[in-house]
Amino acid sequence: PQDLPNHQAIVASAIERRGSYFSQYRMRRADDGRTMWLEERGHAEASGEGDTEELRVVGVTIDVTERRTAELALEQEREW
Repeated sequence: PQDLPNHQAIVASAIERRGSYFSQYRMRRADDGRTMWLEERGHAEASGEGDTEELRVVGVTIDVTERRTAELALEQEREW
């Protein structure tokens, strides 16, 4: 929930400018409440003009929890 406003702003900006976006955010799993990290890349594009303009956003979302966990552990290790 803490990452949702930033993620929504990133996607909204891509839609407004009809461009690409990249976002990493946390999500709480509904089944067990664990936190997972997701990475999303997408592109907003329009076809048509004016009132007939159609907008679509295509992309991919992948689970990067293991990678983010390893990165965070490495950061903590470097702080010592």
